[in-house]
Parts: sequence; structure tokens; C-alpha cells
Amino acid sequence: MIRESYGDGGDATVYEVGLRMRPSHQLTVGLFYDNRIGYGGDLNGIKTYAEYSDLKKLKVAAGIDYDVYQRDDMTGDEIARKYWAATRFNFTKKMSASLRVEDNVNANYSKDVRGRATFDVDF
Repeated sequence: MIRESYGDGGDATVYEVGLRMRPSHQLTVGLFYDNRIGYGGDLNGIKTYAEYSDLKKLKVAAGIDYDVYQRDDMTGDEIARKYWAATRFNFTKKMSASLRVEDNVNANYSKDVRGRATFDVDF
């Protein structure tokens, strides 16, 4: 449980429950449910993902977030979805690169594709 407080006196409570399974050394699968009640409106959502790693150099993952929400000033429910895919490649123990692409579909966007690329060096 998470308790959120806002500067103008509003607050909300967030509950999340889920299950993460590792059917093999290379594969991880997760399924989560979250519920937010309070300031700004209510939300119910599920998140699922799968991640595959060769345990040395390469990791790939993909997932879907599906939320049904109702804001305080709305008369009905709206649905938001996020589809994403990501990969990380480890060049060495201290150097890696990653790429993530996601598409957000909601009341404001029928397609909102975004991407992020990083190059990481650990000191």
C-alpha cells in the first residue's frame, strides 16, 4: 500500500499486488494489478511483461499496461493502454546500451510512439 499526499490537501491510496514467475533461468514473467483511490480520481489497471535474458550479454523484454480510470470531473470511464518493448546489451560488466520503444493509446492519443536510447557506464 502506498499513501500519496498532495500540496493542496488531497490524498490517495494505491494498492498493488502481483506475481513474478521465473519458469526458467532465462525467462521471467510478471502480472500485476493496481488500484488507486482518492484525489484526482480512481484507477484500476493490470500490467504484464515478459523478459528474456541469455544471462550474459543480452536482455529483451516486452509488456502491456492496461488502465481503466475515472477522473473526478468525468462522467464515465476511460481506458489507457501502453505497449512497450526494450532491450539491453552488456558490452562489459561496466558498459551497456539500452533501447525502449512504447506506444501510448488513451483518450488524448490514438497513437503516441516514443523511444529512449541510453549508453551506460558504471564507475
